[in-house]
Amino acid sequence: TITPIQNMRKQGLIKKTIFAFKLNPKHRKTGGQLTIGGIDHDDYEGEITWLPVTRPMYWEVSLNRVQIGEIKL
Repeated sequence: TITPIQNMRKQGLIKKTIFAFKLNPKHRKTGGQLTIGGIDHDDYEGEITWLPVTRPMYWEVSLNRVQIGEIKL
């Protein structure tokens, strides 16, 4: 089975089969942003942490913890 992102790549709609989340806890109404097919380099500082996909059909990753600034999720 092909995932939606793989299908988008196959159709030439995106250049890379990657995605990124922009989380913004200060703006809970809008929540954040999902970028499919690339990364908006203006939206972050520092290093990107790449994680292996644990379930390819769902692009699921395993996380031990999530922290944004002082906020631990």
